[in-house]
Amino acid sequence: MAMARYSYTPEDRLGNLFWVDGLSRADYQLFRNANLYFGLAVLEDESGSTYTWLLKNFLDIMLGKSPTVVVTDGDEGMKEEFKKCMYGKWHLDEFKLRWAKMVDTFGLQNNGWVNIQYARKENWASSYLMDKFFAGFRTTSQCEGINNYVKIFINSRHCLLNLVTNLERVVRDYRNNEMVAQFKTIYGEAVLTTGLTNLEHSAAEAYMKEIYGLVKKEIQVVVALELIKDRSISTTLIYKVYHNENRDRLYTVMYDRNDKNIKCECKRWNSEEIPCRHMFCVMKQEGYKEIPEKLILKR
Repeated sequence: MAMARYSYTPEDRLGNLFWVDGLSRADYQLFRNANLYFGLAVLEDESGSTYTWLLKNFLDIMLGKSPTVVVTDGDEGMKEEFKKCMYGKWHLDEFKLRWAKMVDTFGLQNNGWVNIQYARKENWASSYLMDKFFAGFRTTSQCEGINNYVKIFINSRHCLLNLVTNLERVVRDYRNNEMVAQFKTIYGEAVLTTGLTNLEHSAAEAYMKEIYGLVKKEIQVVVALELIKDRSISTTLIYKVYHNENRDRLYTVMYDRNDKNIKCECKRWNSEEIPCRHMFCVMKQEGYKEIPEKLILKR
């Protein structure tokens, strides 16, 4: 069942539209930190009141659950409304991460704009975002593919009825692509090439084909890694992992023998939610035949 919220100003006949269907609402309860269509909106302007209308309707329809991360283009009005409506949620400003190099190159240490951006560094600097999950998104430009996809189905000449009908087509077509990807995952045969056959087979069964490709790359690197058992703290073993061509860069990996959990300081698991090469190195050392359940999200 589809649900739409609509508001308009009688004087100028302009209006705002927010559309969502039942499956999107159900998906959001499980996957609210992932890259899916949860709703589509058409707004008459970019004023604070319009953003407030959208955010309040979004939260109401989604049973009061806020998204875990918000990515914007740095618009101050939008950011303030997010703070009001979704207090406490992590906000990421789109900002070029070459900021530090720019400061050094052009001598902008005393520039007021630069100082303001530095004060907001927790919202854009990579070092502060390593343990935050963005489903691969770091800038709004990465959403352009989705925006262009939507534009295939809608245009400015559509009346309200045609607009809502075509929004349903957008989501239906997008979900069909997901079904095709899932079909290929279920009925396709993974080619095992890393030498860690059991772990690779476990990854092939746990992940969809596209994500499996990323995980496989992490497994392939294990052959070039070295591992040192550093110390034990109760049931936790602490390992140091390094690449055999760069012994100066050590990554600390903690492995709890009781709950079978593995944590790595590189934080790839936190930011991408797939096990990193250092984790796989520890799994190899500990004789794992499959990826621990705690490292596979129940999507």
